[in-house]
Parts: sequence; structure tokens; C-alpha cells
Amino acid sequence: MKDMFIKYLWILLIVACIFALAGCGQVPLADRVIDQHDNSKQESTTQTETDSIGNMKTIGEALGCVFAPQTCKK
Repeated sequence: MKDMFIKYLWILLIVACIFALAGCGQVPLADRVIDQHDNSKQESTTQTETDSIGNMKTIGEALGCVFAPQTCKK
């Protein structure tokens, strides 16, 4: 009985060590999300509300073509 307990204890210890070593090499998810957010902020240009309003006609025409293709200009 004692030998079986020692075997299970060793197996548990080895599995715990594997999990501990595997967890050490990974970057936390929050840091990856923050890094991606920072990179996308630098690459993109800021769009103001007036830029969106200026595109309303084009957006409306595109939506109209999606839902009523017979009304679109070729």
C-alpha cells in the first residue's frame, strides 16, 4: 500500500513540474492583447466623426446595391 502511494506521489510531482515549467515560458494573455492594441493604434489613422458623415452617401449606395442589386449603376 505504501509503495503504491509513493508511486502516485511521484507521478503527481512530475505532472506538477511539467505544468509549472510549461507555464513559465508563456506570455500572459493580457500582455499580448495590450501589445496588439498598441501596434494597431500606431498603424491606423484617427478617423473623426465628420469623416464618417462624409462617407454616408457611399455607404448608403453600397447597402442599396446589396439589398436591391437591380437599382445599382454598373
